Amino acid sequence: MIQDNNILSDFLEKVILNEKDFDKLKAAINDLSLGIIDSKDLKETIVKSRLRILDEVSRYLTYCTESKSSKVSSDNSAYDFNGDPALLKELEEKNALLEQVAVRVDNIFKQLKDKKNLERINI
Repeated sequence: MIQDNNILSDFLEKVILNEKDFDKLKAAINDLSLGIIDSKDLKETIVKSRLRILDEVSRYLTYCTESKSSKVSSDNSAYDFNGDPALLKELEEKNALLEQVAVRVDNIFKQLKDKKNLERINI
């Protein structure tokens, strides 16, 4: 479990602290200060950065959910959980929580994507 947390932590750090995104954001802020772009362009750059993060996290959580589900089904056939119902219950709870997180991230991603599309229409 600790190894899973470390893997997730490393993944999130790599996705959120992306150097390319930082460079684009710095360039956009510099362009704004020089009057090359306006605040809407800066906002769009920020939203694109956050959408990329949400997209990568969403895809990663979907992958984790699918791989855990397939592993659980193969593990259920390999192990006898009748001997330890608490372990089976804990495993089911963790799988349900992971699925809820994946659904929430996906919903947030869709909302931001919809909001971005609406802003483009109004620009």
